[in-house]
Amino acid sequence: MQVRPRRQLRARVIMMASVIVSIAAGAPHASAQFGADAPRAIRSESVERIASEIEATPAQRAAFGHAMDAYVARWKALRDGTLTRTFAELADQESARMVAVRRAALEGAQSSASDRAEGERLQQLRVRASAVTIEAIEIQNALFAALMESLANDPSARESQRIALEQWTIRERRRTLFRCLPGRGVRGVPSMSSAMQVLEPPAEALADPAVRDEVARRILRHEKDSIPALERQLRMGLPTDPSSLTVAGPDGEPAMRVRGASVEGIAQLKLIAEIASLLPGEHRTSWSRRARRRAIATWFGWMEELVDPSRVSPAATGDAKVAVDARMASWESERDRAESAIADAASEEDLAARVKALADIDIAALQELQERSGDPQLEFETVRLRMLEQEMRERMSAAQSFEPDEDGGLPAAALRSIADRSARSVGMREEDEEEDGEQASIQKRMATLGILRRADLEEMRARLGIGESGTQVWDTLATDLMASLAAIRDAATEEQKAVFTGSGGPEAVLQFGKARMKFIEAVGVAENQWLDAVAIAFPNIAPTRIEAERGRRALRRIFEASALMLTQVRLFGNRWLDTDLDAAADQLPERARDALAPELVQWRARKTEDVRALCTLVDRMITGMTPPSGGVIDEQYMARMQATRERINKELASVSKAAEQAQAYAVESMAKLLGPGDAAHFRGAVRRQESPEVYREQDTLDEALDRVLADPTLDSEQKAAVAIAWEAARVGFEPIAAQLVEAWRDTEAAMGAMVSRGGSYGDEDTVSRMRRQRDAALRLDALQYDAAELRAHAVRAVRQAVGYERANSAGLR
Repeated sequence: MQVRPRRQLRARVIMMASVIVSIAAGAPHASAQFGADAPRAIRSESVERIASEIEATPAQRAAFGHAMDAYVARWKALRDGTLTRTFAELADQESARMVAVRRAALEGAQSSASDRAEGERLQQLRVRASAVTIEAIEIQNALFAALMESLANDPSARESQRIALEQWTIRERRRTLFRCLPGRGVRGVPSMSSAMQVLEPPAEALADPAVRDEVARRILRHEKDSIPALERQLRMGLPTDPSSLTVAGPDGEPAMRVRGASVEGIAQLKLIAEIASLLPGEHRTSWSRRARRRAIATWFGWMEELVDPSRVSPAATGDAKVAVDARMASWESERDRAESAIADAASEEDLAARVKALADIDIAALQELQERSGDPQLEFETVRLRMLEQEMRERMSAAQSFEPDEDGGLPAAALRSIADRSARSVGMREEDEEEDGEQASIQKRMATLGILRRADLEEMRARLGIGESGTQVWDTLATDLMASLAAIRDAATEEQKAVFTGSGGPEAVLQFGKARMKFIEAVGVAENQWLDAVAIAFPNIAPTRIEAERGRRALRRIFEASALMLTQVRLFGNRWLDTDLDAAADQLPERARDALAPELVQWRARKTEDVRALCTLVDRMITGMTPPSGGVIDEQYMARMQATRERINKELASVSKAAEQAQAYAVESMAKLLGPGDAAHFRGAVRRQESPEVYREQDTLDEALDRVLADPTLDSEQKAAVAIAWEAARVGFEPIAAQLVEAWRDTEAAMGAMVSRGGSYGDEDTVSRMRRQRDAALRLDALQYDAAELRAHAVRAVRQAVGYERANSAGLR
């Protein structure tokens, strides 16, 4: 059966969605599938940020620190006592309920007394979740009150500081309330990042300072006034609660009865109309249209499928174009009137009817446009799915910009970590630039066939012990090699170009793999011949050193040419990939390095073959899941593709596990050849390579504290206070670090299990994998929070001992 074009598009969207859903399931929030997200903690980093913004004095910062210490203690007690457990139970119960409903639907079973009992238990759990959420919010509000009070009690505090702090607390309170609103996924409560965004007019529309100030005042008023209503929604508990909220009309009397998120949606539409009325004419219509449509899509898009006219570009010429342009203009006008009418809905039912009317306008317009233009791409479902595909790409792109405490959360952090480790594994750095001088994105750099850099050759020269007297010969050899490798890379890149331009079809995917293998072989021949030339040019270099460099390059070569493929492998954990025992050994004294040389030879050879085997499997997966040219994408093809993916993923898991075990054995074998001190240093270097995000911030703190202690102006009492704070941070971090290493492994393994296997949302296996991912992510998030707050407490203690300016000059953040 040939799949219609719209079904082909649907297949692409489903494939993209499966990745996004599997990633999102690992968010650190203890989210129930149809309930609310658990509240997340305020971090010292956020408080420090606002303190810097208001230019807080050292005394004010100290007061903020005391308030934060009290908050952290209360938050951790609630989190470890009831919050995490309650939301985990709620998620498990909702998952079980979902599985039961799905099974009953498949079997045609009727509701039973047992089903009703489970429904009652689910409702009880939701009430408990609401209660613990309210308790968490009260703890947070107590923190905000303490911060405000610290300024109120400070005679030196400026009014501008109080205003800025109040604005920050409003934003943070709304952030928490949006995240915790019940009904996520059922009553259309939007993600926090969408809900928090009110599209501000462009700078040129706010050129008049009076207009700019008035717009800012109205946005702040809206945000402040919305908090009580949002809190009432939260206290209602369930999205099915018949209770309602009152939205006041222009005269202050009740104007309509609505439930859930509709309150904020209506209020935001009214705010947009208010702001638009303030703007100059040339900006009023264009801005309000964009803002209104985003608000409607955010708050009410779940009711009906809607289409944004600005994203539709019919293909038409001649007389047809005149008719099409006229219909587009009338569509925009009809849309403007219907969108504005939503804010005047008289009841919840009326609101739903008005959103449906908006959808009817879109359907009718697209149908007429298709008839007038003859463009088959204007079919409603095709347009909707194309928009969805575009939105998904935008979300995936935007995920990298999320802050750790934003909605990107843990999934975005995990993906950034994978991308960072992939980039570092081939020597990439953020400061690296292309030949044209423009900094390349990680994605673009990862898609480039890598070769060694001149800096790599200089490191090799140092290891070989070639001094100044050999500079001229070395430079000549190095220049020749770089030119040879660049020519090989350019030829291979040209052969692979069709994959990245999308012009080659399925055959280009097959050609990509062939070109890559050809590239690796050609680079290997060139580098080995070059090393032979180095041995001849510098006969005093021991042959074992030349062979060690040959082995290093064989291993690095496969990494440099396989960045994208190994990124795929890293999705399943596999942090052993990022362990470079040569680099760890380089940190040891020369005698210790010499003792490890034979073991390193064996390790390089084994790891080179293991990585090569993984890349071969990924290449098989890519080619096996690529449809033949002109082939039919039908249900049978999709089933074969799924079977291919699962089969090769099992092979990947098997090869990866064996490789990881072999490398762990190599690490211990090498450590046993060293003295106790060198062995500890060697193992520590390996741990930091495997888990850089665990140790990075702690190492930064250690370096800053070392600079603080090096300050000759400190007296003995200050030095003692710094040493005590440092020791407390170090001792407290050691057990957290060990747990973080395991938590990262568990989280990435769980994420890999979600990505590697198919399944329907609601079958028991998928739910089990989602639960595993959720539990791992929650544990990781809690440990990261504890480590960050441990460091923050140490920073505050040191600042209090030596003064803010002195600590700041030492880089203590």
